[in-house]
Amino acid sequence: MIDEHEKPRCERTPQEYVGQILGSICNSLIELGFFRSEDEYMKVMFNHAVYGHVNHGMGGTEVYKALTSSGRFEQIQAILRDKGMIPEERLIRSFPDNRMFWGLVATTYCVEAMAAYNAGQVTEAWTYVVDARFAADALISQRTDILMVKQDRTGSAKKRVAAKLAKDPVQAAKAMAYKLWQERHAGKHPKLRTNEQFAMECMHRWPVLTSAKVICGWCTEWNKEAKKSQPAS
Repeated sequence: MIDEHEKPRCERTPQEYVGQILGSICNSLIELGFFRSEDEYMKVMFNHAVYGHVNHGMGGTEVYKALTSSGRFEQIQAILRDKGMIPEERLIRSFPDNRMFWGLVATTYCVEAMAAYNAGQVTEAWTYVVDARFAADALISQRTDILMVKQDRTGSAKKRVAAKLAKDPVQAAKAMAYKLWQERHAGKHPKLRTNEQFAMECMHRWPVLTSAKVICGWCTEWNKEAKKSQPAS
């Protein structure tokens, strides 16, 4: 649901929306591999955004302009370092990536929204909330694009495997036999107690399989693989 608030709209505050946006930013950056946890995001990005705003008046617009200026990137880094906005070398190396860029801009707008609301400037706070949401959405779109690429690659790989199996009916039957073996290994087919009984059942189900000896050999291989995958006691 888009509307996850419990309160009526007339009772909601900018701070409540800021909380949602910060959660979105944090989760996106964690999923993208920039941070390992919420605590790390708070320490590395949020706390320094607060420091830069409180001590140097560095807001989302200033961060955006600094990171998109036409000057050399080293000069931009120096500006942000002087403003207290770059806490770690790891973060410095990440700034050229626009995913971290939008995360920082959105976070700083959230800080400004909270500061304005606490100062009684509610209308101004709402404008920062909107700007933060736009910046956070840019970050979310990056995450979505990456997810779609991964899904496309996975789908393409599955199609290639399916095409290969279609050209080799024996391999396709072996794949089905392996699924049956897994069920048998889990105790779902008590009548197939021995490998020979299992082989006969496979040849009955998939006539393309004609050698009980070969199927028994598969069973031996699968059993060895299953034992290797079991955790050591």
